[in-house]
Amino acid sequence: MDLRWLKGLGLCTLLFSPIQAQQTKTITLQEALKTAVERNLDIELQRVNIEDQRFSLDLTRARYEPQVTGSLSSSNQEGEAQDADQGQAGSTYSDKTRAFNTTFQKSEDFGLEYSVRFNNSLFDSSQASRQLFGEIYSSSINFSATQQLLRGFNFDEEVYRRDQFVAKGNYHAALEDLNVQMVTVLKNTEDAYWDLVFAVEDLKVAQQSLDLAKQLYEQNRVKIEVGTLAPIELVNNEADIASRENDIVTKENAIRAAEDRLKRVMNLPLDDWRQHLTPADPIVIEAQTPDLTTAFQTALENRPEAKKNAIELENARLDLKYQKNQKLPGLSVTAGYGTSASSANDIDLQTGEVLGTGSWSDALSDAASFDLPGWQIQLDLTWAPFNQQAKLNHKKAELTMRRRQLEIEQNNLTIFEEVRAAIRELESSAKAIKAQEKTLKFREENLKAEEQKFQNGLSTNYRVSEVQEQLAQARTQLISSKVAYKKALTRYHQAVGKLSQHHNISL
Repeated sequence: MDLRWLKGLGLCTLLFSPIQAQQTKTITLQEALKTAVERNLDIELQRVNIEDQRFSLDLTRARYEPQVTGSLSSSNQEGEAQDADQGQAGSTYSDKTRAFNTTFQKSEDFGLEYSVRFNNSLFDSSQASRQLFGEIYSSSINFSATQQLLRGFNFDEEVYRRDQFVAKGNYHAALEDLNVQMVTVLKNTEDAYWDLVFAVEDLKVAQQSLDLAKQLYEQNRVKIEVGTLAPIELVNNEADIASRENDIVTKENAIRAAEDRLKRVMNLPLDDWRQHLTPADPIVIEAQTPDLTTAFQTALENRPEAKKNAIELENARLDLKYQKNQKLPGLSVTAGYGTSASSANDIDLQTGEVLGTGSWSDALSDAASFDLPGWQIQLDLTWAPFNQQAKLNHKKAELTMRRRQLEIEQNNLTIFEEVRAAIRELESSAKAIKAQEKTLKFREENLKAEEQKFQNGLSTNYRVSEVQEQLAQARTQLISSKVAYKKALTRYHQAVGKLSQHHNISL
């Protein structure tokens, strides 16, 4: 057996097996839209951004969480005696200290901060004057509160929780960005779907045109056989058939290209690109006549861009209110209340006899009883004579506020223009369909008349082929007008902010 023949057979099998393995999958518009939304990478990236904004919002709330701190310390300091109280001349002594401290502190609304401190220490020294007293235990409990009176103080939570409100606005703005991205994906996917529908229907028109050419060819062949038509006429028919067969090849390539565009916007995995996609939804036209005023109001209420602009304007207003508060001088009052106690050896100073030893429990008990309380109050004023930084920040906030207002006016004008254009395109597309339907009806009647004239010898073979081409063009133009209406309807729903609701798709 010839090895070259085997190699050629293997090569052909390799080249044609993918084509043979291709399958056809029928897909509805709803399935295409859902797949595109679920697999779109830009939407997934925006989801990550939303999570980031949510964490930022949580961080603004974390500042109000209480904090508990604790510390343990130990120290030892050696020194040389300088007098009799410290020991004999030239001798050394050591001071040992152990401490345990804990603090609870928390920030509240209206610029209030408070704390509770619990301190404990142990002091032991080998100095001569302190040896009899042994270990000295100390404990203290202190309460402290600081209240801002001017800058940083306000009964309006939008001021003292400005960061939280702004972060919340940024979070909702990120959600609107996600909606913008989803609407873009839906619009691109629907356009690609209807392009594929057009390509498929256009191929059917080309096939009908080819069938008409073949019918005319058969009729002319019979006439030639009976001697009522010159044989040269078949040459024109064969040329028409060849041209229309080539047109079918072009239409088939257009279908494959439209399939690829739909697969691309759906972000299908590469393995699924082997499948042919066949659209299941027919082109059903339901004429709509929306009112411009109502549609514009609907757009202002539903367009994610308009919602985001409103959020950004609200954030600018919050910042302006906060910066106005920051222009005030700093004035705060701090109040403290606490007690302290210590416990050491009880010594008879005349005899030097140790009557009792100190302990942690004695120190803690004395401190907890608040037998020796103390209090403190302090008023602090911070004033910048020129305060340029706060004034400039306030001016900047005013400019930001004005810029947001102008952006909303500009965006509203853009939305109005888009809604107006969408309605106008919808109306013109509906009129185009009616005109193309009349044209198609005329072309069908004209073809019947021309064929009858040809049968009676009052027309030519060339003229019949020409009328057949006009009929095919009228059918294609009608399909194109219907697809254009579908796309115009998509742009209208996009313009009024109802595209996702129209398809009942949400994230």
